[in-house]
Amino acid sequence: IPSWVMNDAGLIEDGNAAYEKIAARLQTSADILAPLRRSDERSEERPGFTYRARLPVDGRQGERWLDISARRSAGAWDCAAQDVTALVEAERAQRDFVQTLTKTFAQLSTGLAIFDHDRQLILFNPALLDLTQLSAEFLASRPALSHFFDHLRDRQMMPEPKNYATWREHLSNLVSAATDGRYQDTWSLPGGATYRVSGRPHPNGAVAFLFEDITDQIAMTRSFRQQLSLSQSVLDAFTDGIAIFDASGTLSYCNSAYRQLFGLPEATDLAGVTTDDALRLWAGQSEDSAALEPVRRQLELYRGGDGARHEVVLKGRGPVNCTVLCLAGGARMVSFGARPGQFVPLQSPERLDSA
Repeated sequence: IPSWVMNDAGLIEDGNAAYEKIAARLQTSADILAPLRRSDERSEERPGFTYRARLPVDGRQGERWLDISARRSAGAWDCAAQDVTALVEAERAQRDFVQTLTKTFAQLSTGLAIFDHDRQLILFNPALLDLTQLSAEFLASRPALSHFFDHLRDRQMMPEPKNYATWREHLSNLVSAATDGRYQDTWSLPGGATYRVSGRPHPNGAVAFLFEDITDQIAMTRSFRQQLSLSQSVLDAFTDGIAIFDASGTLSYCNSAYRQLFGLPEATDLAGVTTDDALRLWAGQSEDSAALEPVRRQLELYRGGDGARHEVVLKGRGPVNCTVLCLAGGARMVSFGARPGQFVPLQSPERLDSA
């Protein structure tokens, strides 16, 4: 450990062998005179202090940093230095890493709030400001986790609890679940927005909360469900039994008339039913399963063009018309008409569009 004695004129009066090794570099650093610039600290109440000094690059010797302890003694300064170059480089790397993370988080549309093991906010990104409507000054003050969520509740940026006691219990459960990585909830806000909020554990007892605006996604999902419901209602309005298979040959839709025709209760789950499964069902209720052979070929090989009606005789129901049509995306529609008739060519949807 380098140590030396410096008088009030800034001259080195004595130094040990370790000091002699760095004397030339240390004396070129203005930081060595720091005790002289702190004349107010010469009093007995504050006889000493510690400061950091930088040794400039000298030839092949790289930059070095020292933590110097200076103490007033007998009209001079007793100084000792400890090499903290590795610590300074680690702190610099940490700052660079945090800056990189900050720049990365700044590009995210998801709001991010990270709380340390003491549950103080230590990191947030700009998206959090937009999503929570909390001020930058408030977030920069490193609020406690409970204070953070209290502000969200006050600004109606989270579901309103029934009472304060319930809210405190809910907050405690929320933090516990986030610490275990189990917290994920959907918040329907009074203003009509919908947020997905997730809690994730971080090293050293920290916890992160992610806020994602899924309002458009929820609206799209609801619209899609309404379209599916409408499509199903339209199919159920037909008196013909209709079954629609996707390009992979899996049943996508069927209507009530189809279920009634083949004795399938409404509660029966038809997920995963394939064309082969359907053909076996039809053959089992057909007087002559060979009559379904043209239907099978059309389901497997049909690539569009004119469809055709085939007469199929079902047990206990008599003859019905069975028609296969090619739909967009390689889907197939099979309909079973209640009234048999003479062969009538049909136009495919593609030809109807071109017409």
